[in-house]
Amino acid sequence: MKLRVKGVVAACMLALLQFTATGQVLHFNTTEVELNNQPVKVRRLLQDRQGFVWLGTSEGLLRYTATGFQQVGLPGEAGKNSIVSAVYEDAENQLWVGFEDGLLARVNGSELKPVIRNGKQINSPIAAILQAKNKDLWVATYGQGLYVGKGNRFYHIGTKQGLPDDYTYSLAEDNQGRVWVGTDRGVAIIKLKNNRPAIEVLDSGKGLPDNIVTTISALPTGQMLIGMQSAGLTNYNPETGKFTTPEASKSWSYGSISLLQPHQNGTWVGTDAGLYWLQADGKRLEPAGLPKQKVTDLLTDREGYIWVAGNSPTLQRANTAIRSIPQLKGQTIHAVLAARDNSTWFATNQGFFRKPAGAPAQVFMNGRDKFQIVSLYEDKWGYIWLGTMGQGVLRLNPETGNYKQLTITDGLVNENVLSITGKGNELWLATLGGVSKCTINGAGHTDGLNYSFRNFTQQDGLGINYIYQAFIDSRNRVWFATDGKGLTMLQNGKFTNFSEKDGLLSRTVYSITEDRKGNIWLSTLNKGVYKYDGRTFRNYSLKDGLHDLNITGIAADGKGNILLLNRQGLDVLQPEQNTVRFYGRAAGIQEPDPNLNVISTGPDGRIWLGTQNGLLCYDPAFAAAQHEATTRLQDVQVFFKSVQGQRIFDHDSNHLTFNYTGLWYQNPEDITYSVKLNGYDRSWTESRNHSITYPNLPPGKYRFQVVSSATSQFPYANAVDYAFEIRPPFWRTYWFYGLTFLAAASGLYLFVKGREKRLREANRQEKDKVMFQFETLKSQVNPHFLFNSFNTLISTIEEDPEAAVVYVEKLSDFFRVMLTLREKDLIPLQEELDLLRDYVYLQQQRYRDNLEVTIAVPEASLQKQIAPLTLQLLLENAIKHNIISKSRPLQVQVFEQDDFIVMQNNFQPKQNPVLSTNIGLQNIRKRYHLLGAQKMVVTQTDTHFIVKIPLI
Repeated sequence: MKLRVKGVVAACMLALLQFTATGQVLHFNTTEVELNNQPVKVRRLLQDRQGFVWLGTSEGLLRYTATGFQQVGLPGEAGKNSIVSAVYEDAENQLWVGFEDGLLARVNGSELKPVIRNGKQINSPIAAILQAKNKDLWVATYGQGLYVGKGNRFYHIGTKQGLPDDYTYSLAEDNQGRVWVGTDRGVAIIKLKNNRPAIEVLDSGKGLPDNIVTTISALPTGQMLIGMQSAGLTNYNPETGKFTTPEASKSWSYGSISLLQPHQNGTWVGTDAGLYWLQADGKRLEPAGLPKQKVTDLLTDREGYIWVAGNSPTLQRANTAIRSIPQLKGQTIHAVLAARDNSTWFATNQGFFRKPAGAPAQVFMNGRDKFQIVSLYEDKWGYIWLGTMGQGVLRLNPETGNYKQLTITDGLVNENVLSITGKGNELWLATLGGVSKCTINGAGHTDGLNYSFRNFTQQDGLGINYIYQAFIDSRNRVWFATDGKGLTMLQNGKFTNFSEKDGLLSRTVYSITEDRKGNIWLSTLNKGVYKYDGRTFRNYSLKDGLHDLNITGIAADGKGNILLLNRQGLDVLQPEQNTVRFYGRAAGIQEPDPNLNVISTGPDGRIWLGTQNGLLCYDPAFAAAQHEATTRLQDVQVFFKSVQGQRIFDHDSNHLTFNYTGLWYQNPEDITYSVKLNGYDRSWTESRNHSITYPNLPPGKYRFQVVSSATSQFPYANAVDYAFEIRPPFWRTYWFYGLTFLAAASGLYLFVKGREKRLREANRQEKDKVMFQFETLKSQVNPHFLFNSFNTLISTIEEDPEAAVVYVEKLSDFFRVMLTLREKDLIPLQEELDLLRDYVYLQQQRYRDNLEVTIAVPEASLQKQIAPLTLQLLLENAIKHNIISKSRPLQVQVFEQDDFIVMQNNFQPKQNPVLSTNIGLQNIRKRYHLLGAQKMVVTQTDTHFIVKIPLI
């Protein structure tokens, strides 16, 4: 046993390392903001509910997708002065934008739509926008007070209505629905009653430390946090009416406060002198790592990053879950311990140190002491146990700096102590020669230690003597991570070894932890991490999103996550969601290459990580709720023209392009997409492209799906989809098929009916034709005609035999031609007139000069067509029904008129009319109707009877 004493505050020790930092800082990454290759100043920040980050800049409003900036501009003249001074999203996801020239606009698709034009009502900068619980929109201006309204109708609240000053800075709403306004003359608390403001003013006369109030935030407790220009910040309790100033703000020297962003563990404070973190107790204000940078706006995104705008062309962004101690950058941390008093112990090449919370670090050992410390443990009395390589273990009194060294001579199984754990008065020490169980007998709160050792080796049932870590779980089982024999468990005095036959495929286990459900987790060499649920081992590797298989440190946080420290950085595994969140270079973890088991969880839940490049702290309270990339469908285009929102397209609008993005601001270059067009693609397609085009899609119903991932694992359940339909051309629709069938059926039906009608018409025409022929023949061969013809022939023979011969010839020709023509539908007018002349000759032999027939038809019309025997029948009717005598001769004229052949006779009906059936005229009408010609026209006057027959 050896006893050595070291002074805690010895001047020589403090001179070895001037380490005076009182807090940890964030690692900020810088993003240059450019538009058209020109830098623009960023003034305002907002992340909408879809996950897009909006930047209010000196050149208007920009949407940031982690891969680029998209400008959302104002139309026409309104866009000339485009300096954005306020950005706000209301409960309906409507984005409102205020400008320095007083213009108020809302985002409408890819452009801004003015709501209040500058100069109409407002010509001062819009400082803040707020939608109250009753949906009223409040607009604060710097110079014209407030405007309140809904839709496009706003009314003014200024000093005349009781506002303490027209120069306003910020807006907030309390849990009573009152709107708090920060002004140059205190705080105005406004309650609307019938659209009339009831205003209460808080100023220096009521205890406000500074009348110029630059920002106000409502706390979940109902209290209001107020930031001021020169007096820092204060807390106001509306129930008691009292102000409470935090201790860290009583001697304020950081200039004007621009932003207050409360958090469950404290408040982010943006000032003219940089970004600070105010602890929840208000006692400490710690710099966040942006000294002397003016903060104009803050944003905490879903990924756990804080964004800082400073009215410059750069964005500063840091992961709030990871903090570091700047003075330790570049130093190798060999061991780390988060003590119960929230102090942190750590060993480096320069020595062994303790850093109390909010105080400078203390040197306990320097490098000349030659202790190579590799493990740390705090026992229940507050003593610190230091495991070394080759020098046993030290028990250190943190109050005095005295320590006691225990080695093999004191009963330790081996002097290379890689891990120390314990419970109550028992400690377990893992070494390269087995395991030592140290039992502290009696009082352990003194330097005079009464102890006993019991050692376990391979001969006692331990798998192997090379032990990297000992771990006691919630069921008092002791687990050992071995080098060569996998995992060993000691329960009720019995050792159980787990290896390949149990599903543990790695023989080398580095570290062990337990989650809140009682599962045992262990990291291995080249095989990733395993979870043991008491029955089986479940492996997690690269395919599950891990970034490295060699995990040297493992721990479980209070949220159920498993922290895996490796050579690339820190993987945070969420077993319930089966996702992995990676913290690497972007979070400030650069080339960590950690030693074994350099990880420790403090009583406040923070986890300290030792690396080859300094000491880091992981705070689960700041860990992001979002563990995956958020997929968003940005635009849908048809022939490269946006049709966002349209779901039904014509058959020739079938060239579709889908633009999408995976919002993952920490590492956007890691995003991979998987897309599928259901109804067209058979499987998912992976790509890093932000768009995909489907040309010439056939008609049908489709559903486009896209999912993004920063790892190789795709959560298809979170895919964004877009259902749409391409209509077929009308000739391929069911209604067209139905109409076509009906048309075909109707056509067939009409064809059949038409054919039947045509057959009936043909039969009727044939019948009419036969009837016409019969009537014609009957009229020509009836007894009266023959009797008259023979009487005329007899008298002619007696008087003039030669004329009788001619008469017989004419009579014979007439009957011969009549028999020839009656089978025809149409004959030339010339032939009809020849027949008519023969008939006239026969009749004139009887009536002599008492029958006068004049034919006057031009030569050009003689080849036109006419139904045969038509004119002969008309002349016969005229002779039949009219008086023919010397005193009253029958005068018949035949001539052409407007494509009609006209037969006209003087009307002198017989005193005893011959019975007429009108069959002749009816037959002529029917024949011309069947021929499709014009109608026959019959006209009777007092003096004439006229019949017009159409020429064809």
